[in-house]
Amino acid sequence: MITEKLLKAVGASAPTAYLYAPMLEEARKVEGDSYNTISSTKGVAMLVSQLAHESAGFSVMTENLNYQAVALTTLFGSHRISVNDAFLYGRNGSKKADQFAIANLIYGGEWGRKNLGNTEPDDGWTFRGGGPLQLTGRANYTAWGKTIGLSPVEAAAHIRTAKGGISAALWFWRKNGLLIPASKGDVATCTKIINGGTNGLNARVSLYNDALKALNS
Repeated sequence: MITEKLLKAVGASAPTAYLYAPMLEEARKVEGDSYNTISSTKGVAMLVSQLAHESAGFSVMTENLNYQAVALTTLFGSHRISVNDAFLYGRNGSKKADQFAIANLIYGGEWGRKNLGNTEPDDGWTFRGGGPLQLTGRANYTAWGKTIGLSPVEAAAHIRTAKGGISAALWFWRKNGLLIPASKGDVATCTKIINGGTNGLNARVSLYNDALKALNS
């Protein structure tokens, strides 16, 4: 059901589609568990379209934090990164962004502890977004890592591989209640669960429709 043709329809290059299609096809199934098997056309379309959006067509397995200084406080709020720090660490015409510092600021502090379980120095960087669904935070890496016998730090390395990224994405998908809204074609609800808001909603809807068209052709 998940084929190279389908992944190409949501923006994957030919080599990337060749790599990820069989992994996703295997991962969508849970033997003897029809509830956790993603089998409906809408469910499959939602899975591949959301993963494609989060990973730029399955091409980005590590979060890119090379933000412009002026964008940082707009995107994350001054409660997570101050204006001064945004201009100190953000990208501008003369320098690249300090992604290490940015990750530790936007995913650290009280916000990171409360929302992501980031409790140690540099957790923001170590547990920045990874895999095609951009799993983030010590709490998520710890929970997913336990299911495959890895420590949080080991999981943070494994997720940036193709196999690890797919494993983490399907774990998150099932654990966070995406199966039902996905099977209904509810792009907005799925986006909120994944992203925390409606970031890129129009693009996600377009990719979802592209996936449906490919599946029905």
